[in-house]
Amino acid sequence: MNLEQAATALAEQFPDNARSEIDRKEQRLERFGKIVFGGFGIVVGVAILGILYAIVTKFILAGDQPVVGVILALFVVFAALALTWVVMNEDLKEKRKKRHSSVETPDQLAAEPVTNQLLQEAEATVVNSVIEDTTDLLPIENRTRKL
Repeated sequence: MNLEQAATALAEQFPDNARSEIDRKEQRLERFGKIVFGGFGIVVGVAILGILYAIVTKFILAGDQPVVGVILALFVVFAALALTWVVMNEDLKEKRKKRHSSVETPDQLAAEPVTNQLLQEAEATVVNSVIEDTTDLLPIENRTRKL
């Protein structure tokens, strides 16, 4: 019997107050992080647009160095795309980690000790039955009458 899974399932169905308080705090912190990183993303996006505007007006439209302006603009755009990819990839890894931490894989189950293997095996001692050899205690005359 694998009692660890039953205990985990029971704990998930009936969380104690401390665990539910921790879960609520984690949810609030996650929401706060989304708001903060969303705002930071907006600020970075506006900064990138400002840099692109400055590059286009100073280099390309002014006609001083249009090739340098195009190269700088492409660099800024692809740097922003690379940064976006890194953030999205890390978010996806975190979500996968959360999902996989709640579901145990067969490798994880094999690594954990099985309940029936936790106890040390001891030599069994033979215990006589309560009713074993009790007829020997009866008087001999009673045994002969029954025969």
